[in-house]
Amino acid sequence: MLSLTSLRCFMAAAETMNFSRAAREMYISQQALSHHISKLEENLGVKLFSRSNPMALTDAGHVLYKYSRTILQDLDNCNREINDIKDFRYGTLNIGIPVTRGTLMLPPLLSAFHRNFPHVQLNLLEGDTPKLLSSLDTADIDLFIGWLPENDPKYRFIPLYTESFAILIPNHFLDCIELPDNISDDVPLPITQFSKIPFIVQSTHTMNGQVFLSLCQEYDMHPEIILTTTNLLTQIALCMEGMGACVVPMSFILQKAFVSKNTLLFNPAAMKNHTIYIIDTHSIVNKSVIGICRKKNHTLTRAGKEFVSIAKALFSESF
Repeated sequence: MLSLTSLRCFMAAAETMNFSRAAREMYISQQALSHHISKLEENLGVKLFSRSNPMALTDAGHVLYKYSRTILQDLDNCNREINDIKDFRYGTLNIGIPVTRGTLMLPPLLSAFHRNFPHVQLNLLEGDTPKLLSSLDTADIDLFIGWLPENDPKYRFIPLYTESFAILIPNHFLDCIELPDNISDDVPLPITQFSKIPFIVQSTHTMNGQVFLSLCQEYDMHPEIILTTTNLLTQIALCMEGMGACVVPMSFILQKAFVSKNTLLFNPAAMKNHTIYIIDTHSIVNKSVIGICRKKNHTLTRAGKEFVSIAKALFSESF
């Protein structure tokens, strides 16, 4: 007979490969956890762990791990659906979002959701996109907000808006560029127009860094890069200090469309010393969609569906 408690103990041990750490995560003693795993092995008639150094799963352990994940996830989905039927206005919703984009999107979104569903507990996980998609796979979060991931049949993606990009240039670099006469502010320009300006860029493991790299490769441009950072806010701050130009998502520049003046990222006084040009990104449009991603086989509660509806209404109208 397989008990759910024993399966949870086994999963904790299998994922940590450390009985002491697994016991702490389960809030039980190591002796109790070892007892549950021993009972599992006795009932199944096989060894689940090789107690070597380092510890490892046996072949039987790998099989049990595969099916235990499905069993426990199905049970979690069952509980969520039943609780949802009782009253969807209560419960928990786990949201994942990259840190910098969270500073832009979360203030209006979470406040609007909380006004409508004050008794739903919101848990927030911030990090980089690969980490958050991994958390989506393990059901540690219900929804991921960010860039469209690579085509993957296990995800369902709900688009919110298509991001465009602009180049933010300190005015003392304007003499380095030659633009067509009477150019309109809303005409996208190829990034090669700015090839003589030094850049501050994000690293290529970020989506903004990938966008900049793709644009440079598309036009065979080899820019002068004076500094690389992982943080968009650092990139913007250094640009505002006049160190170099940077390519920035337009949603951060147009943030006043849906963010209060108290949370603006750009200092209006400093902006007088900078010029913004829209960048032509038609060749990388597949990298430019912002939306909400969820795992198809993970039950989305009615509260989660309401969250998606509020996000669609809020951001679709703002862009």
